[in-house]
Amino acid sequence: MLKCVHDGKPFMRMPTINSGALVLTEQGTNILESTAKAGISDDDEIYFAFYKDLVNENWNDLLEAAVTVCERLEHLAA
Repeated sequence: MLKCVHDGKPFMRMPTINSGALVLTEQGTNILESTAKAGISDDDEIYFAFYKDLVNENWNDLLEAAVTVCERLEHLAA
């Protein structure tokens, strides 16, 4: 799904819009192996925030920070 969104290609026969992504995940860094197999590279603007690094954060604060990061990245890409 991440690669389809990045490439702006349909996912499960549904259209997508070309976009980067910030993924908040409980999965460990082994997700990076999976994304590499899917053809996602470091310059694809797909970023990961791992549970182990964020476990002590307040959920509302974390979501606000995630939105701020996405907005900043969008402005950098423009």
